[in-house]
Amino acid sequence: MAELSEWLTVAEAAAALATSARSIERRIRAGDIEVQHRARPGRKPETVCNPADIDRLKPAAFVMPATLVPVPAPASTHERISPAGTLDLITAALQAAAQREAPEPHRRAWLALDEAAEASGLSAAFLKRQAKAGAIAAVRDGRKWKFHREQVLQWIPAGTKSPKTSPPEI
Repeated sequence: MAELSEWLTVAEAAAALATSARSIERRIRAGDIEVQHRARPGRKPETVCNPADIDRLKPAAFVMPATLVPVPAPASTHERISPAGTLDLITAALQAAAQREAPEPHRRAWLALDEAAEASGLSAAFLKRQAKAGAIAAVRDGRKWKFHREQVLQWIPAGTKSPKTSPPEI
């Protein structure tokens, strides 16, 4: 039997490979690492890993090439910009960015039941009943109802008058 005193524990193997003990256990189950059980007097045997397998699994160290290939400077027909010119370019870019309109904030396509009730002005219980009856398009997300924003804002039950005010933005 091999000398187990030289073998690494699972924690030591994890530290040597810069990974977790759980990853080492997965590698053991996959057969990438040979293991034995080292006896400990008065305690349960401890799982130890073959150091040759750990060395084999260590990633190869990156070695910088001895000579670097020089990168030629791009042929430029542009003039060099003075530091003052650079400041003018930065200032102009910032002013142009400030004059652009801010993009519209992202709005979610799906609303939760309470958000749909607030946006439509209808009660949550009414919306839930209509969704169960199939009168309004809705989907179940686990135990919760989700309503499509545009359909909620455009949905008016049959036989009712159209709302006089627009719904609040959410």
